[in-house]
Amino acid sequence: MNLAGYTIQEVIYAADDTVVARARSERGEKVVLKYQDSNRPSPDLLARWQHEYSVLRSIDSEWVVKTLGLKQIEPSLILVLEDFGSTNLAQLIERQPLDLSERLNIAMQLASWWTLPR
Repeated sequence: MNLAGYTIQEVIYAADDTVVARARSERGEKVVLKYQDSNRPSPDLLARWQHEYSVLRSIDSEWVVKTLGLKQIEPSLILVLEDFGSTNLAQLIERQPLDLSERLNIAMQLASWWTLPR
């Protein structure tokens, strides 16, 4: 399946109207796409995705997935993320717990996002 110039290779997660899939760009770059599986996403859903994109852009941590872009494919949005493997933060922490400085670093970056101009 092709979506916004990306070829879907594997669905990692799908629930309700959200799908997370591993994909390749036209240039062959590996990415993860988070997209809305809805022909009519609600304004609330669109706002949440824009908020998630803003938060991810504001955090610089090896423990948080990097966003590569937010694309609008009418009427939905697609978050383009680095290919982080199929591991989430909880699974990473299970294998290698975050020390206090790493936890504080992530917390400070999240807290500082709230002070950014919108």
